[in-house]
Amino acid sequence: MADQSEYYREEARELLELIEQKLIDLENQPEDTELLNAIFRAFHTIKGSGSMFGYDEVAEFTHEIETLFDYLREKRISSNKQIIDIALSARDHISDLIFSPETLDPTAGESILKSVRSYLEPLQSSPESSQAAEQQPAPPPVKESVPESDALETTFRITFSPQREFFLRGAKVLPLLQELEALGTPLIFAHTGEVPPLEQIDPELCYTNWTILLTTTKTRNAIQDIFIFVEDYSDLHINVIDDAAQLDITSEYKRIGEILYEQGYVDQETVESIMKQKERFGEVAMKQGIVSKDAIDSALGEQQYVREVRRRRQQQQSGTTIRVKSEKLDNLVNLVGEIVTLQARLAQYTESAHDGDTVSVAELENVSENMDRLTTELRENTMDIRMIPLAETFNSFHRLVRDLSAELGKEVELVTSGAETELDKNIIDALNDPLVHIIRNSIDHGFESSEERQKAGKPVSGTVSINAEHSGANVLIKIQDDGRGLSSEKIRKKAIQRGIIGQDSKLSDKDLYSLIFSPGFSTTETATSVSGRGVGMDVVKRNIEQLRGKVRIDSQPNLGTTVTLTIPLTLSIIDGLLVSIGPERYVINLSAVEECFELTPDLFPEGQRNEYLSIRGEIVPYIDLRELFAVKTAVPQFREITVVKAGESKVALIVDSIIGQHQTVIKPLNAALNFIQEVSGSTILGDGTIAFILDINKLTEKISTAV
Repeated sequence: MADQSEYYREEARELLELIEQKLIDLENQPEDTELLNAIFRAFHTIKGSGSMFGYDEVAEFTHEIETLFDYLREKRISSNKQIIDIALSARDHISDLIFSPETLDPTAGESILKSVRSYLEPLQSSPESSQAAEQQPAPPPVKESVPESDALETTFRITFSPQREFFLRGAKVLPLLQELEALGTPLIFAHTGEVPPLEQIDPELCYTNWTILLTTTKTRNAIQDIFIFVEDYSDLHINVIDDAAQLDITSEYKRIGEILYEQGYVDQETVESIMKQKERFGEVAMKQGIVSKDAIDSALGEQQYVREVRRRRQQQQSGTTIRVKSEKLDNLVNLVGEIVTLQARLAQYTESAHDGDTVSVAELENVSENMDRLTTELRENTMDIRMIPLAETFNSFHRLVRDLSAELGKEVELVTSGAETELDKNIIDALNDPLVHIIRNSIDHGFESSEERQKAGKPVSGTVSINAEHSGANVLIKIQDDGRGLSSEKIRKKAIQRGIIGQDSKLSDKDLYSLIFSPGFSTTETATSVSGRGVGMDVVKRNIEQLRGKVRIDSQPNLGTTVTLTIPLTLSIIDGLLVSIGPERYVINLSAVEECFELTPDLFPEGQRNEYLSIRGEIVPYIDLRELFAVKTAVPQFREITVVKAGESKVALIVDSIIGQHQTVIKPLNAALNFIQEVSGSTILGDGTIAFILDINKLTEKISTAV
């Protein structure tokens, strides 16, 4: 029955998404009977299946909602905004009943049903009074809440170090910790190494600092908001240490040395020195007096905490499903059949070799070519199974725009295109928060009031459009609004005020716009419940870069703003170009490669040898990777160039040699190597050696900054 129940949950999830989408459409098309019928059928299915699988509370609650839509279908009442509000709240409550009953407000369901009955009871007691019932005052709208049961969990490490005078300012630590506990599951470590002997303690001073691990579905913004009034007199760091959206995470976690390095207790040289001793890192570090017992306990606690979080997540995800087209599975089965046949052929060759027969090189080459072909097809087919369209994500934003428009008193319409564009499921999950941030900022900051739009000759209703399209091995997602646009002068003043740029700095509008991605940057004078605290767009950029993507912003005064996200199709396997620089090998994403050729003296324009190359009449900036990575080995006589492109930026990379194409399985970097910005990951080559994957976005940014 447990497996059958899981099928019901999957079906209910899809039906609830359909209900939300159709309700938003019904608000704009209240006379559309097909929409009413679709919503009624979805509620009816949830009720019937819920009763069958033991979700009796769901069935009882949904029965009255179903009756409301039956009356709407019979035109005994007319659809209006209040009914849509009630139905959306009912949809959210059903979702909570099925997916997160432990967090349910026990009074929420009865409050919703009370609003439903205010429509139904007059009709049930006197059918002839239906006209009067429609004219009665609309019941107060039920407070809506968008469920977060499907949100992915993130584990944060929060390092909180108050100043000595913290308590003298009237601040308290306990309420902060209690607010964190309300966000998720915390583990708190108090570091007391600086507490003086009892006779020297000043009870009004703070000698303790804290490391808090927090697993939550909330964003970094929500955590930072808790500390917003004490940030000025404390040292606060909030770092993601585990993200459910990441690929290929096992239940294992970092070693103690890596954790201590990230927490700032030891440097890289110390980590390497202790690890060479082949003893327990913590014991050696404590014995040598490098770190305190508090620090070791904190690192051990973090290690065990994250391992437990990952084990729990793996157990929860073991039953999840993805809807896959049957032809994709048929192709997969056919490929497996061919591989089995090829394996039998290899076994036959092995048996012949044991019997003393020889196998020709031509036969082995033929087997190798077939294996290469089948491996490539198997990889592409398997990755294709993970690809799902963006439609589900785009549809969820209609509700977001509707709710924000009502909250802010602005008329805004959402238009989407390219929803059929497919991305890796894990990437789509990780994209949700950045897209929500961008849409919220567009509606709150980007759009003028209705009066201002009329004065500017614009339609009263603003438009946010989201478009997705393929671009090589990437997907471009553009979020565009027709609001007031960004004010470069306002951004410049705020940047000078915050010390981000100097008073005499001369930046183009494009460079000024990019400053909104700086941590803590906001041009809004007062924070609202929607945005304005300056803890949003920097998170957007960081999350997109974690996906090895790129974010660009363009704006025109009074015409609007466009945010363009460039996202790779997948995060696990890429086609790469393998190159060598000294004794090391590196991989460049093949989708970014424009051309390759030999480096010759005539490519250097006269007088510009250290800045540009002249490639077929085009001046292209270059980076000598041997110089960038400080390679000390002898420079080869003949070197080669790879021209790469990221967005509109092009750069020539000078390497020692180009080895050739390489199918690259991406592995994350060790935490101790995170300081190398030009590298985004690593891979294991066929001979067992490690090759780093170059981050083309960072390299093009580096050259554009230098120029």
